[in-house]
Amino acid sequence: MRNPAQFEAAPVGSTDHFGGRAYALARNVSLTSTMTTEMAGDVDLDLLPLPLFTLRDGLITAPNAAARELLGDVDTVPLHTLVDEKDLLLLDEWVGEACRLGTATVELVMRRPDGTPAALALRARAVPAETHAADADGPPLHVGVEDRTELVRLERALGALGCTTWGVDASTQMNWRPRMNAAVTGVSDEDARSPFTIDTIHPEDLPRLLGSFQHLLDHPGDVLTGELRAIRPESDSKWFEVSGVAANLLDDPLFESIVLLTRMHHSREDSSALVDDQSAFLSLAALTPVGIVLCDAEGQVRYSNAQAAQLLAGTEPDAETGLVPRDVRDRMSEQPTLQAVSRAALAVDGVHTDIANLTVGDEERRGDLGMGRWARFDARVFHGRNGNPAGTVVTVADVTEDTEARAALHRAQEELWTAANHDHLTGLPNRALFLDRLEQALARERREGHGVAVLYCDLDGFKAVNDRHGHQLGDDVLVELARRFGGVLRDTDTACRMGGDEFVALCEGFTSEEEMVAAGERLVQALSLPVPTSHGGIVVGATVGIAVADGSSTPGGLLSLADRAMYAAKAHGKGQVALAS
Repeated sequence: MRNPAQFEAAPVGSTDHFGGRAYALARNVSLTSTMTTEMAGDVDLDLLPLPLFTLRDGLITAPNAAARELLGDVDTVPLHTLVDEKDLLLLDEWVGEACRLGTATVELVMRRPDGTPAALALRARAVPAETHAADADGPPLHVGVEDRTELVRLERALGALGCTTWGVDASTQMNWRPRMNAAVTGVSDEDARSPFTIDTIHPEDLPRLLGSFQHLLDHPGDVLTGELRAIRPESDSKWFEVSGVAANLLDDPLFESIVLLTRMHHSREDSSALVDDQSAFLSLAALTPVGIVLCDAEGQVRYSNAQAAQLLAGTEPDAETGLVPRDVRDRMSEQPTLQAVSRAALAVDGVHTDIANLTVGDEERRGDLGMGRWARFDARVFHGRNGNPAGTVVTVADVTEDTEARAALHRAQEELWTAANHDHLTGLPNRALFLDRLEQALARERREGHGVAVLYCDLDGFKAVNDRHGHQLGDDVLVELARRFGGVLRDTDTACRMGGDEFVALCEGFTSEEEMVAAGERLVQALSLPVPTSHGGIVVGATVGIAVADGSSTPGGLLSLADRAMYAAKAHGKGQVALAS
């Protein structure tokens, strides 16, 4: 008995494959070709039991006794006159292939001497050019003939039974399968020849199958019947119940095989091929507080417990069976995150996790706070009997409460960070955030050499506004001036309120000091325009001092330098711009 890992079918459908007797056909034709070529006719071909003749320019020549018994007195008879009309094209193709490739086999219908049809298999081997002069239509062909009439009749009878049939030799290699299987399965002849290999048998049934095979080898006269589970090749990979009859016909020259006749029954719809109706798994999956989904390698949901169906499809299992119906599983298969995590896990042949909004169809599910409900998807690959990835097991847990709590905490953290780094009145960055951004700018300046400058701005006459109109109106004016201050700067610049009536700007990427002076003048102009209030237009001016980094500047040093430049400008009169030297 071969190792179970070797239990697989031999190639089927090739032109050389006619069953057990085909091997004898191939050997005899090869032997005859060699003998007739090398011994130049010294061998008496009439002694060979296999029908043989030579085909020369389309004419049958030198038929041996077995060929004359099968075909009649056909010496110098054109072969095509003996072939059924519907097979004439097949005959021409066979002759052309044999001449071109050196060997070819064909199955066709010919007429016996009494006029009855015969299904024959013909194998041709071209005579080498160096041993024989070529004919006008190509080299002569040595042809061996096998009468397959009874086998064809048997195939038709088996096909009428509505069963699929095949034969395997003593080493479990498939050596025969009638093409009439196509009539049973509704697939092409070649596909119908695909056997049930070891990979298509349910693992729990495999030991019984191999044990039955060994029993048939040990007891040639016995006939066994039984049932097993297998995957039908043309199906969508669900388990089918298969009943069969097997007999040891290795000694029968018509078969030379262990012959199996099988009939498909219903698929196992009560559980998926991935679950295999394992009660322990189903009990655990039903009791677990999280959703469990089994997806095949194509992402189709083959099993779901009640929790997963509720989360992903908004429905409950069937009340009578307790199982999730197929149409619900199909809807679950369209859940985008489930598909994504399953594909990602298969791509790495491992695990993948994601957290995403739950959706039912096209609608996003909502939580108690109006937020979308959230679920954690954990996908893990499982492998089939051949060791290849067969699908994924995905757990789905509703984590909305945790997610909403984390979102609230994140918002609180952002609010605290904003309050700690921004001026509460104007909303501009405060001194702490400005110094942090200035330190980063100076680091970039040292690496890349682009310009960094600080513009220190002090409002002129703002104290009088507070004294004359009160702090509320003063705050309104300050907010408007802060807006203008930021509006004059570029999007890449940073505007900051240092406190009181002082503002600072951080500018990067300028090309000259003159460019910075021009920016300072625009600030002075914008801040000197009247500010509309309930008390009329309020005019507040501004003075600006500018300090440019030199590659060794520090944040505190550069800010102090700009501050001194601002006071130096004030000494020459308000509304001035001064560049630190």
